[in-house]
Amino acid sequence: MKRFTAVIAVLAMLLGLTACGESKRPEDISGASAPDSGYSDSRDNSSGAGSTGNLPEKPKPEGELTFLIGLDGEPIYTSEITKITARDPETYETIEVDTLDRKTFKMVICEGFTYVYMPRFSANCFEDPELFEDIEFQGRHYYNYIGEELDDNVEFTRVYPGEKFGDLTLKSAKVVYTNNDEFGVVAASGHMEFEGEIELTGYVLVTKYDETELYPVKGGEIEFYPDNASAMKLPVAGWAHDKGNMTVRYDSIEDVCGWYGDGGSIYLGNLSDIECDLQEGDEYVRVKVRIRHVQIGIGRSATALDIKLI
Repeated sequence: MKRFTAVIAVLAMLLGLTACGESKRPEDISGASAPDSGYSDSRDNSSGAGSTGNLPEKPKPEGELTFLIGLDGEPIYTSEITKITARDPETYETIEVDTLDRKTFKMVICEGFTYVYMPRFSANCFEDPELFEDIEFQGRHYYNYIGEELDDNVEFTRVYPGEKFGDLTLKSAKVVYTNNDEFGVVAASGHMEFEGEIELTGYVLVTKYDETELYPVKGGEIEFYPDNASAMKLPVAGWAHDKGNMTVRYDSIEDVCGWYGDGGSIYLGNLSDIECDLQEGDEYVRVKVRIRHVQIGIGRSATALDIKLI
């Protein structure tokens, strides 16, 4: 984002994750053309951007129609609801209930599907230096994205376990609806877990232990930022709501870390969990990673099987 005050506000939180003219439009970056977000049966399975011909048959909802509406515009049925919580009128405690009431429910969990969109663009300060501004803060350098920002409006599609994204297969999925004073009834979050392994390239930042910072930092934590080609391989299951209560792309603070785009970084655990040539304090080291146990929601994480410097 180009809001300088917001950048300064988050820099103190990023002290352990130090990142290393004419702005290009996102679609001008090489290889950044958006894959088909319609999830039609014509998708190319070899591209890794989404599944193709072997899509499982979409389940036909049973039960009664509810007032909940999915991010794809389709309604939710009672048979698709796994859990409902509400506030007890006497004790005001949150309890599990059997009946969905628009006025009293607090949370609804639907397991067996969620909503995603495919990434459209990403950039980093090494491959696209003209899109980032170098900001020095407390003796360290951060890189703020100054290029054209992505449109917040995205098209979501419902996906189910069994769908493939390149070498990954969706193992489980869920979406959570909430009822609160700020936004009313909304799809608050989604989550996905995958089976299989996938190889990606990009850059890693490794935290350096520091107990003197305003926010103490644990050493050895690995954050992986995929390059544009790799970012296109993984779906996005994070979203937010704007003032008009419209569902929009989730906009993280990672644009001050020398990376900007759809999806964001992937947490790969701690150096103590894997043998590799990385060290605490490494900043934007280019690597090839092989990962599994990929989980995607507002945040993203995976188990690193192999990390090679390239």
